[in-house]
Amino acid sequence: MADIKITALAEETTPVSTDLLLLTDDPSGTAVSKKLELSNLSKGLALEVGLVTATSHTFTLSQANNFIRFNNASTQTITIPTHASVAIPAGSRIWCLRQGNGAVTFTPATGVTILSLNSNLSISGTSGVVLLVKISSSIWSLSGDLA
Repeated sequence: MADIKITALAEETTPVSTDLLLLTDDPSGTAVSKKLELSNLSKGLALEVGLVTATSHTFTLSQANNFIRFNNASTQTITIPTHASVAIPAGSRIWCLRQGNGAVTFTPATGVTILSLNSNLSISGTSGVVLLVKISSSIWSLSGDLA
């Protein structure tokens, strides 16, 4: 293969788990090229743990695929944004922990649908954990410790 700049390569916009990535491993100062199957990419990567203390919050792109603690003595209302306002990719997950005594309730922005058992949209109590998964541009699944 001729030398080609990475920026000149065709972009893969529909990766699958068996695709391979090239990486350089350099633990001791001697670079070694290795392959990495995309399905193994997340192994060993830790989630970021965030904290929200405001009584009103809208999820941001940087919170996708992370664990968020909600901590306030008052009710916290968490808005699930439209794709047009915050382009969180489909398949993204957000784990949420109710750490404080105040209720944590999720509300969809106009045009957003939240699917949950019995249409429950609140974390059931202190130490309750829920998982949000973005299914499509306007549909999210909410599961876990719901009330």
